[in-house]
Amino acid sequence: MAFRKNIKKKTIKTTSTKRKKNVVPASHKIDGIVYASKELADFHRTLKGNPVVKDFHLMNVTEEKKYNSGRYKSKECYINGIKFDSLMEAKYYVYLLEQKNNGFIKDFSMQVKFPLMNKYRNQFTGKVIRGIDYYADFVVNKLDDSLEAIDVKGVETDVFKIKQKLFGSIYPDIRLSCYRWSAKYGNRWVELDELKKLIAADKKKRK
Repeated sequence: MAFRKNIKKKTIKTTSTKRKKNVVPASHKIDGIVYASKELADFHRTLKGNPVVKDFHLMNVTEEKKYNSGRYKSKECYINGIKFDSLMEAKYYVYLLEQKNNGFIKDFSMQVKFPLMNKYRNQFTGKVIRGIDYYADFVVNKLDDSLEAIDVKGVETDVFKIKQKLFGSIYPDIRLSCYRWSAKYGNRWVELDELKKLIAADKKKRK
């Protein structure tokens, strides 16, 4: 006698394989150019029509995908024919152009070399030890003819802290400062030492 086994058929739910198109937010578009971030689009808006900016090119979304496929992400851009590897540095350049145009500073230079230690030969090993140089992002000539060397970065690295100490001993008449943009504290460029104090004060209030 044959027995028929009741085999329940498994129903497999099929999901749609249609890939959703990436919708680019309107805030990332300007003048027919699509950027990977709102920050770049906003920077485009500030550069457009700025009297101190003759020409500029920011990396659009297609270029970012092409050149940033590796480990290191580049934010290179061109302003007035000058190449900047950092978006923050490019923004500070525009800021200094505006400061000069409005008569708040006399002038400024870029990528200024400051020798910190000469090369020498180790008398015990015979090896030549390379010298140490510091390249300031900007050197500002102020209205009172004083000079300020400026480094534009998000954080102070250990290497920068060492070079800052050497710089102070060799060039006591030139102030070396480190700045970054702060949207939280007044939408302005803030020296990192001041920023640390502001953050510490905020933490103290929350306790």
